[in-house]
Amino acid sequence: MAQISLIDIDHLDEVLQRSQSELSAEEVHGIACGMLAVLGSVDPDPLVKHVVEDFDAHNLAHSEAAKLLQSLLRQITTQFNDVELDFQLLLPDDDESMDLRVDALSEWCQGFLLGVGMGGLKDDTDLPETVSEMITDLIEIARISIEDDIEDELENNFFEVVEYVRVGVLLIHEELNPVDSSTLTSTRIQ
Repeated sequence: MAQISLIDIDHLDEVLQRSQSELSAEEVHGIACGMLAVLGSVDPDPLVKHVVEDFDAHNLAHSEAAKLLQSLLRQITTQFNDVELDFQLLLPDDDESMDLRVDALSEWCQGFLLGVGMGGLKDDTDLPETVSEMITDLIEIARISIEDDIEDELENNFFEVVEYVRVGVLLIHEELNPVDSSTLTSTRIQ
């Protein structure tokens, strides 16, 4: 069983800020997942150039961001191919406010949908029905926001929505990139 360490959301946010990216860690993770879900594997350059405007390989902050994004792509690829379905969305911890977590989930879904487009999927006419339905659901989830009077009710359902998105992303990846069972790995996330 291989072990991988999850990239920390706060560390990714710090690196993105130092590189002057306007994107959040959640959105970047979503973009990377969307690209990988469509393509199966990704050259990191298009992701890096999208995340870090005016990328300069000689800029230390830009280089640090590029290396971290490469690690992020490897991490997601490993998780997508894990037989134990250990893939996780990169979202704030449960002890953060519900408003922050809902906004982060919305950003993650927006990023995923952008990544799907960057991966070359422009319309859903030739997609399996399950993939098309899931993308429609992700569009709706990307628009989510909460009002104060329903925050407690949402707390109870938030985990279910995140789990639905997580499993849906795995389904999209599997449908668009059928995997030979001999290439599946078992990993333990730390």
